[in-house]
Amino acid sequence: MKAEVFFIFIEYALPYSPKFTAMKKFLFSCVCLLVLSEHSFSQTAIPNPSFEEINTDGSLRNWGNVYLQQAWIDSTGELQGDSIYLDFAYYFQTNEPYNGAWAAELRNSYNYTQNIGTAGAIIADLDTVFSAWGSFETIPVSAYPTTLGFFYKHIPVNGDSASAEITVFDSLGNEIGFGRCILSTYTNAYVHNIATITYTTSDVPAFAMVKFSNFYTEAPGVRQPSLGSRLVLDDVQLITTTGFDMISRKQLEVTAYPNPSSERVSIRRTSAEKALVNIVALNGQVVKQQTIQGELVDISLQELSNGSYILEVIAGEKSWKQQLLIQH
Repeated sequence: MKAEVFFIFIEYALPYSPKFTAMKKFLFSCVCLLVLSEHSFSQTAIPNPSFEEINTDGSLRNWGNVYLQQAWIDSTGELQGDSIYLDFAYYFQTNEPYNGAWAAELRNSYNYTQNIGTAGAIIADLDTVFSAWGSFETIPVSAYPTTLGFFYKHIPVNGDSASAEITVFDSLGNEIGFGRCILSTYTNAYVHNIATITYTTSDVPAFAMVKFSNFYTEAPGVRQPSLGSRLVLDDVQLITTTGFDMISRKQLEVTAYPNPSSERVSIRRTSAEKALVNIVALNGQVVKQQTIQGELVDISLQELSNGSYILEVIAGEKSWKQQLLIQH
């Protein structure tokens, strides 16, 4: 039978079923259907960071990705295309939370016609409904982001690795900083991880792209995403600091432990000179400040709530900082 009608490109931003009939939107080559999304201009650094909110169609609010596959309708009206299997959805809200009621889960698909896997991935966006009319999806930042933090569970198949990435841009769209962490260890219980941002210029950050993927490889095409691999995410945090130059400061030699901490954190240094300790919340507010002197000093954390902070030590023109997780 000769297939001869027209070509379709199927865009599925919410593939809740492996069947084409469940796809969200269709883009016809002869007719363009424009779907306009509502815009939500939230000032929150990470929109919907705990994945508690969904749109009316069931898609994750402020998070998404786009997947395009070529298909066609034959002369009998049947939809034809590659044999693609998706074990549930590329990304969706799941009731396996670290906190709250929900989290996000990513899965992969496999194209058996072309022997190519496709990884589930999500990118943060200010749009409440994720749209793919542009691929440059970013969120605004008002201070220097230093770390992307998150809680995750990773259940890989065939040794798959997952990844978390953050790219920072200036107001002209030039990349000025990047951070990535590779998730390769199997864990069916939530673990906290971070991607630390390394800056290559001293330009002022304006936007950031935050992306999670259920597959990572340094040799694209050699290995393919596997069916069955799962990445579950919750409580995404963009940690920022203000009031100091991240590029020019020389680093102190400091060790802080334990981390995660409960009632106190110990700071050990190679110098006994006077120094300032700041504990900074995710919104950039300094929630505790203390002057220390000595090579080993304990800092009480009893008055601080559970969560992620930046621990900073400043002595003269030198500084040191790292993420601090408090769990009482």
